[in-house]
Amino acid sequence: MRHNSLMPPIHSPPLLPYQILVSNPSFASLPLHFYKILLTCRYFTAYLLPMPKEAIGTDLVFKAMADPSRRKVLDLLCKENGQTLSQLCAQLDMQRQSATQHIEMLIDANLVTVVWKGREKLHFLNPVPIYEVYARWVRKFEENRLSFLHDLKSQLEGDNNGIT
Repeated sequence: MRHNSLMPPIHSPPLLPYQILVSNPSFASLPLHFYKILLTCRYFTAYLLPMPKEAIGTDLVFKAMADPSRRKVLDLLCKENGQTLSQLCAQLDMQRQSATQHIEMLIDANLVTVVWKGREKLHFLNPVPIYEVYARWVRKFEENRLSFLHDLKSQLEGDNNGIT
């Protein structure tokens, strides 16, 4: 193997992704050429790495909130918490089965919790995952902007805190 002066020397060749997959019993039923066609990257780090549990939960929240119908369900629960499926369906323009599927996705993302009261299934908004998304993705951008605005205000008003 020729050594490229720009690349550091490789002491031991890494396993190709298909070599690792073939050794895995759950993937052993597929023909070998499938792996070579499917996996184009030479390094395994690009494939099948488990995501952290935090990222999986965040992905579910983003996926659940991506649909306008599910956002409308969240808005309805924010307006009046503890609604039954019938009450939610009356305010949504969809059939009961479609509403159930949307609500199940919100439950899977932990955005909606369910409490049984007798024979009624009440749905409640859980704002914690939304706050976690805000804390992780929005707040850091907001802090820079607010810091900039504070500095701009200080410069415009002078160093004496607005006293002239």
